[in-house]
Amino acid sequence: MKKSLLITGALIIGMVLTGFLQTPKSEEVAQTPQSKRSHCVDIERLHSRRIIDRQTLYLRSSGGKAMLVRLSAPCAQMQEMDRLDFEMRGSSYLCSRSDIAIYHSRFGETPIRCLIAEIKPLTEKEWRAIEDN
Repeated sequence: MKKSLLITGALIIGMVLTGFLQTPKSEEVAQTPQSKRSHCVDIERLHSRRIIDRQTLYLRSSGGKAMLVRLSAPCAQMQEMDRLDFEMRGSSYLCSRSDIAIYHSRFGETPIRCLIAEIKPLTEKEWRAIEDN
């Protein structure tokens, strides 16, 4: 009886540890295949960056993926010559509002962190229209 309980307990512990060891780590999650990032912009490979209006930022990576990022306070008064910095969180892909932090500064001031209100992926037709203007 004790032997069968020990074997059962060992099997359960083995299954738990195996499941724990197979749980993806943050680095593995950050390196998901490109197909799962079909709408994402790679910030490390930015091809174009443009401020569309005082609260909307246009980003396109060299892979042809583009999006509009709408920022809210305190970064709702951006101008084209302002400095923007990006802080990556695990990977360089911007897919959702929590993937990166955007910092805004003007005239050498201390950068302030922007709040991302919305991200809108763009089709090739949409981003070409933006870049042609």
